[in-house]
Amino acid sequence: MRRGFLWGAIFVLGSFLLVSGQAQAACTRVGYNKYDPAKGLGSDFTYVSDNGSCTVTHGIEGRQGAYRYTETRVLEPAKNGTVKYLHLTKWTYVAKPGFSGTDTFKLHVCAESTIGKGCAVLNYQLQVKRG
Repeated sequence: MRRGFLWGAIFVLGSFLLVSGQAQAACTRVGYNKYDPAKGLGSDFTYVSDNGSCTVTHGIEGRQGAYRYTETRVLEPAKNGTVKYLHLTKWTYVAKPGFSGTDTFKLHVCAESTIGKGCAVLNYQLQVKRG
C-alpha cells in the first residue's frame, strides 16, 4: 500500500515539474517589423524576457499559407546564451545562468512563395531581465 502511494506521489510531482518547466519559455516582442525572405528583405526584432528564456515562432503574418520555409539556421550565435531551432519556424533562446542584459544573434531564413524564393537575415536583440 505504501509503495503504491509513494509511486503515485512521485508521478504527480514529476508531472508538475515537467509542466511548470515548459511554461517558462515565453517572451514579449517589442514593436512589429515586417520581413519577406522570398524577396530577400530581412528585419530587426527586439524581445524582452523576464526569466532568461524565450521561444518564438516566426512567420510572415497574413501570408503564412503562401510561404514555405525551406531553410533556417543560426547565422551568428548569441554571446550570452544559446539559440536552437526546434523546427523550421520555431526557435528557443536560453540565457547563461545569472546573465541579465542585452544579447544579440542573427538567423538566416529562406522561403519560397508564388512570387519567388530567396533568403533574408533576421537580427534579434533580446533584453534579459531577472527578478
